[in-house]
Amino acid sequence: MQQPLFFFSSPPALLGKSAQQHAIEEEVAVRLCSSSGLPINPFSRPSVASTRETSLTLKAVAGSFNFFFSTVIPNFPRIPSMLKMRDEWAYKPHEFSFGPWHFHEPKLMLATEQFKEMLFEGLIQRLVERQHVNVEVDMSVGIREILKNARSDKKRELEEAIKAVGSKARECYEGDTNVTQEEFHKLLLLDGCFVIELCRKGAGEVSIQESEYKLFSSGMILTIYHDLFLLENQIPWFILEHLFDKTRGPESRMTLVELAITFIRSAFSLDDDQHPITKELLASGSSIVHIVDLTGRYLGSSAKKRKEQQPKQSQSRINWGCCLGSSAKERKEQRQK
Repeated sequence: MQQPLFFFSSPPALLGKSAQQHAIEEEVAVRLCSSSGLPINPFSRPSVASTRETSLTLKAVAGSFNFFFSTVIPNFPRIPSMLKMRDEWAYKPHEFSFGPWHFHEPKLMLATEQFKEMLFEGLIQRLVERQHVNVEVDMSVGIREILKNARSDKKRELEEAIKAVGSKARECYEGDTNVTQEEFHKLLLLDGCFVIELCRKGAGEVSIQESEYKLFSSGMILTIYHDLFLLENQIPWFILEHLFDKTRGPESRMTLVELAITFIRSAFSLDDDQHPITKELLASGSSIVHIVDLTGRYLGSSAKKRKEQQPKQSQSRINWGCCLGSSAKERKEQRQK
């Protein structure tokens, strides 16, 4: 566990389950309270009475941050209100809503749902063309009607695929999502396909159409970078994997993990050589929670690999320092004699 920058002094009687964990929780609470303007001085040593009162207050505040200290996060938690009080803009999506938490916000719905529909329709069209629909089956129906029916069938196939895992996805989100089951399934389908198509087109596996130029403009892409890496704006990774497998074509050279990491590299301007993809990361697809989780794993694994590849400090330099110390000690002993 990372060593905290500073600790809040507290009597031993107030240190409950784990002194170390309690100290960390108090330290985080102090930072948050201090940043919010509350009169708490983490460097002072108040009286036992005032410390007890402050500790109880801090424990109440820190209780809402338990997920920060948990080794396993079983769901998609909401950002605590204490963090949002300081800078709500930093935790809210600016244009794109992914998942249920910001689904009903009018600004997001009106501004960007058209882009999700556009990429989804483009995906469906590509899947239909890939099937080489036989337009000579019934010429009386007409080519347009045949293609329309083929698109409807493909949409229905993907909708049924989402319904099959919808209950499992719903359990990932903490509390009431305030969306109906139908809305939830629809947003999983549209948001999931949108993210996958972004990664495919960003990696060059699928060409960007002329009608999509606005979406892939520099200004819009920067907004997507911000919104897609917010904790409250996530789609379960297994939903992305499920849709990716259902829509994968012969042009697909990379796995979903590789496609997503290509997108992450672009978002954070990372060099391929300095931030390689490890074999362990490629093999961890089934355990990934969401894109934010993948980002943390990728940055952590690449940093570890770079550290392992760095040349170790010269042993002669270390010994030279020891020799200097020994020589000084010997000279001092000689003078005392």
